[in-house]
Amino acid sequence: MWQISSGRQPFHTEEYDAGLMCQIKGGKREEIIEGTPTFYSDLYEWCWKYEPNERPDIQKVVSILKKEMGKLFTNSITTYL
Repeated sequence: MWQISSGRQPFHTEEYDAGLMCQIKGGKREEIIEGTPTFYSDLYEWCWKYEPNERPDIQKVVSILKKEMGKLFTNSITTYL
């Protein structure tokens, strides 16, 4: 999800090696891209949780995306009416 908002590969300036893997395992994450909608960055940060049982399942992710994208679409249409 971060890759979609940034348009870049994660850690694109880093060497993809065991050191980076250990840093990621230790909690290293990419910075939130300026201008990313809060709901979206909150969602991908939730997906980054270390413990799998603390992460949303795919159904929850899709549900949140549908709801929030619907709001964005509705707001965009209303702006032009």
